[in-house]
Amino acid sequence: MNNTRSTDRKVIVVGGGIGGLAAALALARQGIRVELLEQAEKIGEIGAGIQLGANAFAALDALGVGEAARKRSVFTDYLVMMDAIDATEVAKVDVGERYRQRFGNPYAVIHRADIHLSILEAVQDHPLIQFRTATTVYALEQDERGVTVIDQHGERHQGDAVIGCDGVKIRRAPSLARRRAARDRACGVPRRGGRGRHASGPADQRAGGLGRP
Repeated sequence: MNNTRSTDRKVIVVGGGIGGLAAALALARQGIRVELLEQAEKIGEIGAGIQLGANAFAALDALGVGEAARKRSVFTDYLVMMDAIDATEVAKVDVGERYRQRFGNPYAVIHRADIHLSILEAVQDHPLIQFRTATTVYALEQDERGVTVIDQHGERHQGDAVIGCDGVKIRRAPSLARRRAARDRACGVPRRGGRGRHASGPADQRAGGLGRP
């Protein structure tokens, strides 16, 4: 029987965008400690206005930030689709009061930065989340004890798992398989596996080099 308390566990989240903030907040609300690493020096979010349906507000409510997002949203009664050539109306969908009654949440438009800010405020206030900026991940190590993320200063951040949420900006850390192959070549160990490829094991890392802890 596992007697580990939630607060004894720690997850490292890489990336302070909407996805990273949401992941960190969801974990912390389950009592799990989180270290959130963001490579930018200042926290902010760029982008354009986006549309939020009822299911999006349900997700924000689950994170405890639904009301904050609602205060920054603009609610609409109709979703109108126009022809790009002659500007005629193609379709008109009622997303007003009937929509809200049926789905239990509104349909709205909001700037991406306002969604980010709504989650960021909750992250900054949560005692189980440590948010570190100006921290770029350069390497990751994994063993039976957990994972260690190494930043650009050589500082080591240890946890039970790591979640990569830095999108296209994330740096590819060398996988365990490639590092093992390099080590074996340096030691003169014959290559294993079929077709001249180094055999991989269950701890081999994939998905952008961050692996699956």
